[in-house]
Amino acid sequence: MKTFFFSFLISSLSTLASTPNEVKTAENLNKTILDAENEVFFDGKRGKLIATPNARLRSGEILLIAKRIELDQKQNEAVAIGNVILSD
Repeated sequence: MKTFFFSFLISSLSTLASTPNEVKTAENLNKTILDAENEVFFDGKRGKLIATPNARLRSGEILLIAKRIELDQKQNEAVAIGNVILSD
C-alpha cells in the first residue's frame, strides 16, 4: 500500500464538513471540506480527523482523493493512503 504525505498550508480548518454535492461558489472556495463514502470521525487519541473509504479533501482549488485520509488540524497536515490522486 502506497502512502502519500502532503502538507497543507491552510489558514483555517474550522469549516470542515461532510457534503458530497457541494456547489462551487466563491464562499466554498475558501472552505476546507473533508468527506468520505462511509464516515468521517475524530480520533481523539491521535488528534486527527479520519475519512474512509473513498475520502476527499478539498481546500480551495486543491483536491486530494484516497482510500483513507487522516487530517491533523494542529499541524495542518494530511496523510493520504491508497490510490492517491492530487489535483490542483
